[in-house]
Order: sequence, then C-alpha cells, then structure tokens
Amino acid sequence: MGASRANSALLMDEPAIMFLNTFANAYCLPNKLDPRCNIVATLGNHEFDKGIRELKRKINGGNYDRPGNRIEPPFLENPYSGTHYPVVSANVIDKCTGKTLLPPYIVKTVRNVPIAFIGAVLKGTPEIVLPSCVECLNFEDEVKAINSYIPEIKAGGVHAVIVVIHQGDQDDRDTTMADIIKELDPAVDVVISAHTHKGYAKTLRNSAGKDVLVTQALSYSAAYADISMEIDPATKGIVKKSAKITPVKGEVPPDPAVQDIVARADARVDPVVRELEGNAETSITREQTGAGESALGDLIADALRIQEHADFAFMNPGGMRTDLAAGPVTWGKLFDIQPFGNQAVTMNMTGRQIYDVLAQQWSDPASPKMLQVSGLTYQWRSKGAGQAGSIIDGSVKKNGVAIDMALPYRVATNDFLAAGGDKFSKFKCGTNLKVGKSAVDALAAYIKTLSNPFSAPADGGKRVTLVQ
Repeated sequence: MGASRANSALLMDEPAIMFLNTFANAYCLPNKLDPRCNIVATLGNHEFDKGIRELKRKINGGNYDRPGNRIEPPFLENPYSGTHYPVVSANVIDKCTGKTLLPPYIVKTVRNVPIAFIGAVLKGTPEIVLPSCVECLNFEDEVKAINSYIPEIKAGGVHAVIVVIHQGDQDDRDTTMADIIKELDPAVDVVISAHTHKGYAKTLRNSAGKDVLVTQALSYSAAYADISMEIDPATKGIVKKSAKITPVKGEVPPDPAVQDIVARADARVDPVVRELEGNAETSITREQTGAGESALGDLIADALRIQEHADFAFMNPGGMRTDLAAGPVTWGKLFDIQPFGNQAVTMNMTGRQIYDVLAQQWSDPASPKMLQVSGLTYQWRSKGAGQAGSIIDGSVKKNGVAIDMALPYRVATNDFLAAGGDKFSKFKCGTNLKVGKSAVDALAAYIKTLSNPFSAPADGGKRVTLVQ
C-alpha cells in the first residue's frame, strides 16, 4: 500500500489487496484468524501514508468515504471486503489504549504443528511518513517488541518462530539486520525482511551463537524467497532451514483472476491517467550528480516554485519513485513519479532558516538526503577526514546574490517536508503556511506552460556544487 501506480493508488490500493486475497485458501474466509489460513502480512511504513483510519478500513473493509478523490467510490468491490488475511505488528502502539494497533503475532498450523509469525515495522517510520498520520502511535524498538512476546508464545506450546519485519540491510555491510539478529531471542529461527528492496538469503549469528536464516526478495515481484524448513514433530522446533531467492524471468502467463483485477482497475482510472500534459524531448531522470542534484528533481522543484509563486522550492528525492521517459507525458506518468498524494505548501522562512534546512541534509552523515532545489544556488563540502557531516561552503544565493539571513522569503515544498519529514524539522519553523495544488497537478500545470517538446531545466547540474 502506498507509493503505488495510479491503477492501485487512485483506488486507495484496494486492487493491491484484492490481488493478495487471490492467494487465500478456503480457511481464510470467513475467519482470517483461522490458524489454517495460509497468509500472514505485516505493516510497512507506506501503510501509514493515509492515516490510521484509512489503514483500518483497508484491513477491515468498507467503502472509501472521504471527499476529494479523483475517482468516485465505490471502486472494484461494493462493498469493499478488506483483507482476507491477518495483519500483525508487535511494535506499533496506540497511545490512547497502550495496546498494539493490531495483533502482535499469529499462530498458524501446518500438519498440526504450530508456527508463530511475529510482525514488526521499522521504528523510524514516523520520520518518513506525514507526522499527522502517526501522531496517535508509538513505534517501539523492533527487537524489544518482538522479544517481549516470545515467553507468551512458548508458554502456548509453540517452538517454531518466524519474524516478518519491514526492515532490512542498508548497505553491503549487513549492519541493520546483523544488529537486529544479535539481539533477537534465540527462539527465532527465520526472519523475512523487507523495506530496502535487496535480494538475499543468508544466515546471521545471534548472541547465543545460533544461525538465523534471513531473507529479502527484492521488490515489485522481481523475485520471491523460497524458504524450506524441517520441523521435528516431537519437539515442534525448527531443526533445519534454507532459502533461495528466485528471480522471476521471462514471460509469466497471467493468472485469470489477477488479470481481471488489473483490467478492471486500468479501466476505472483510464479517463484520469490518459490526460496528455506535454511531450518530453528526452528522458529526465532521478540520477544525481556528485553534488546531489538531479534533472528530474530540478524540474519538480521548478514546478513547485513557479506554480506556487515562491522564491525558492525544495523537493525530497525519496518522493520521486520513477524517471520521466521521453515521449508523450500523461497525468498518469506524472503520478507514477509522485504517487503519494502530497500537496504543495508555501511558507515564509528567513535566510537563516533556509541555511538550517540545508544543513539538515547531513543529519545522518552516512546516508545524506540531498534536497532538490529551485531558485537558489549553493556550494557544499565535506568537513574532512575524521569529521562527520558536511557544511555549506560560502553563500546560498538568489540570482547570484547572497540571501539575507534576517529577511523572510517565500518557500514552496510538499506537505511531507513541511511537516518535518525525512528529519527536516527546520521546515516546521515556517510561518504563514498555505496549502496549494497537489504536487502532481503543480507539475502537470507547469509542464503545460513549457515549450513542447520540453527538456530538463537549462541550468540543471549547476544549482548545487560539491567543493572538493
């Protein structure tokens, strides 16, 4: 759910859930909690993109009833039936009740042997979704939350434990999953991970010296993890486990039920997504220069600045999910680039606050988040060996003139950044906020003003400079 293509996103991701429902066996309905139901899911960060109420509707069913959607509900089902499978998460806590938002785990039975599946989502979820969507929730440490349920699970006679976690390795050093595995209770034998879209099937050693099988199967159905386990019927514990990541290669014959869902979803959104906005002369990509600037980022930032009549604009690189291909540009293609439903926001910020925002690009020196900018230029450099982070080197300039630290400027961005998303908390210092067009509509309107076919901004690659 979330960050999906228009034929799912504009229908509130009901088609994606209907697709998963096609895997359900006869035991999943009418009782998705039946231990013989063959599916279990956990939450990812994007499941929170539309808030708790909408998340619960997606799971429990009922037609979408909020105004302003481009496609009038009901969508493909009437009424929408919800998930036909359980969704579990051990570390998402409702602040009002002090209890988990969803069941923390579920026990399945396979050949009369119980297997527990514990769910968890990355504890940093509030940093990468709209704060207003999760303000009533606490996201606890993943490992502590998982471990807290092990005694209860074992007391129930369950000795085969699998963790399904929306978290994964951030780089080739296995830092994230290795750290998690070291702290997990030794009762956990298998961890199915996600979030970082990598492909691995490996064993990592926990603190007790036991090998834990860890998998992650890329994204967008590019591969699947084929996990085999041997369970001793006497002890009911996992005694052998292995896995391989199998790429999906070549043409896969369409499943008739899934093909029907896709065809109906395509037809439902077609009048909206086929609207022609312009024609791109060449492909415009998210590929960043050494300084962190991209042609697509420049284009989107320009659209925000010009359409919202601002001095400067800022765009988060994680908000761009695909490149803009050469050729006809439809509204649907622009939505695929920015599929989050964000709104443009303008605000007043002083020159000093703009410097502070730019400095926050290196809040995590190991993984900087370089803002895409419009209306300003600046240089930056690394602090040097042995010093974490980077700094602005020289002046931030507008039309070649340094901005005034005390003067207010009008700044445009999206509502995710305006609310402090991606740890850009300094945006919350802005005043006189005004919500404008949707981010997609701002880009579409801007492209219509360009000479077609259009190309990347002429000053692309020159707005941000890395000083060596």
